Order: sequence, then structure tokens, then C-alpha cells
Amino acid sequence: MHKNVVLVVDDDLTILELLRYQITDAIGAVCDVELATSGQEVDSVLAQIQSSQRNLKVLVTDYFLDDITGVEIIAKVLEQFPKCSTVLLTGQHQRDIQNNHAVAAIPDRYFSKPWNSFELKSHLNNLMLDITNQ
Repeated sequence: MHKNVVLVVDDDLTILELLRYQITDAIGAVCDVELATSGQEVDSVLAQIQSSQRNLKVLVTDYFLDDITGVEIIAKVLEQFPKCSTVLLTGQHQRDIQNNHAVAAIPDRYFSKPWNSFELKSHLNNLMLDITNQ
């Protein structure tokens, strides 16, 4: 079992599976990939990650979910894992999101939907290189 974890959150199962595939392809050899479809599932996955003494290193979340926003998920994750890198997938303009939410919940990186899979994989590879070199 890997100690580092990437958490992927999206309420669209097709997109969630596509992200799981792309992220596993890019960095699955060095981390576990966990999935959640709602804020409630995020709580459960976070508890499971902590109880298994693994480290949440990267969060990839959609902005609009049925029960919570991606920015709210980012805030929740950073409370428990303050060093976690965050990626927000969205069709919204970055400035609109920043104007509507607290500064503490601003993601480290935005990717517009539809995202470029090469750019996402490259970003995740760079994050994992940075993490393993620390």
C-alpha cells in the first residue's frame, strides 16, 4: 500500500472514472487514488485516509457538486491536511470563484473543463516529484 494519496471528487461518475484513469496512468505507481462523489463521501474518505495513516497529498475536485462546492471541499481538506496540493476543475471563471470564496480556500491550480489531460498529468507528475524530493 502506498502512503501518499490523491483524492478525486466529482458527482459525475463518467468524469470521475476518466479522472481516475488519467491520474492512475500519470502517478498511480507512486500513490493511491481514492474517489468520492459527494461532500459526505469526502468526509468518509478523509477519515479512512487518516485511520490508515496515509497522507493526502493532492486533491482534485470539481467545482459544482450536488451537496457542496469544490472550494468548500478544499477548505475541509486543508483543515485536516494543510500541506495538500489542490486542483479545481471548473467551467467557472477563476476570478468569479475567488470573488465568492474565502482566500484560505483558493485552489493551488485551476483546470477549465474540458481539461487537457496532458497538462493535468504533467502537473500531477510535477507535484509528485516535488513531494518525493522533500
